[in-house]
Parts: sequence; structure tokens; C-alpha cells
Amino acid sequence: MTGAQLEGSGRDRILAAAIELFGARGVDGTSMRDIAARAEVSPALVVHHFGSKQGLRDAADAEVMVLLAANRAAMGASIESVARGGADQLGYAALMNVVSNPTLAAYVRRILVDGGPAASALFRAGVAQATDLQRELIDAGIARPTDDVETRAATLIANPLALLILREQITDALGYDPLTPEGLPRWLAGLQELVTRGILNSE
Repeated sequence: MTGAQLEGSGRDRILAAAIELFGARGVDGTSMRDIAARAEVSPALVVHHFGSKQGLRDAADAEVMVLLAANRAAMGASIESVARGGADQLGYAALMNVVSNPTLAAYVRRILVDGGPAASALFRAGVAQATDLQRELIDAGIARPTDDVETRAATLIANPLALLILREQITDALGYDPLTPEGLPRWLAGLQELVTRGILNSE
């Protein structure tokens, strides 16, 4: 999906170019001619395949949702591996897999910032998967029971996604990038301390 991967049919190249440019510039900052030039096709071919910029955006959103679903499936862990690695780290593991593809990461960030149906669908899918996993872990005696499994699942998804949105600002404030193999352990250590010990003295 990077520039080097703009190959295949004209439709495939257009879609890859749209994902790249929409993620980098936003939908409003990208014209159909920009996408045609990036895909090395005529603007007429873009219109032929997608009709309008909204049609192209809808197709790009759908393609990214397919890629993210594949990522979630690939990152699906067994109960045993969750017990070893910590269920609270699963969202970050999936996020790091997305971050390894800068074009995909940029598009996901853009979806979340812009909002709309794609953002809602993305978050809903993540919460549904996390909810199912939480229930499985509770039934297996690995996770503590909760009266509100959906909210706990949503929290497990919201924290990594917020990190993706605020990555630049967090890096600037802390002096390290939390979405690198070196920075993530430090970030998770701080999160773990916050979750397990809290902030206020209990005395």
C-alpha cells in the first residue's frame, strides 16, 4: 500500500493511491486529479471506477476495514498466550502491527479524527472482539469478572487508538515515541502502574 506497491489493475492502483493520499492529506485536501496522478491513470478512469470522490472514499474505507479485520484475525491470541502476555496488551500488539504499515496507520488515524460511519464501524468491531475475548477469559478464570464487560472492552480498545491519534504530541511531550519497540514497554509500564496502583495514596 506504499508508493512502491502501486501496481496491479487501474482500479487497484487508484484505490491504493486514494488510501495513501487521503491518509496523508485528508479527503478535503485531496482531489480526484491528485489521485489519478499518483495512480498514473487518467481522471476519467477514476470516475469510471468510483463515480465521485465520495464513492472513492467509501471504497477506501471499505478496503481499510478489510485490512484491519485481517489484522485482528492475525493478532487473535489463544487463552494461554493471553495469560502469558497480559490481556491488557493485546490492543497494543494489534496497534503495533498496524503502525508497521505507515500508510495504513495514517489512514486509520485520519478515519478516527474525521469521525463518521467508518470511525464508528472501526471502533465497534474492535469493542465487539475485545468483549468476546474478555468473556472467554472470564469463563476460563484468567480475567477478573466484571459487571460491565463492554465498558472494560471499550477501554482496552480506546487507549491504544488514542495513542495512535496523539502519537506526535506524546512523543514531543515525553521525548520518546511510545509506538516503537523501545518506547512501548515504557508506556505500558506507566499504564500498568496507573491501573494497578492508582494515583492517590490510599492512606
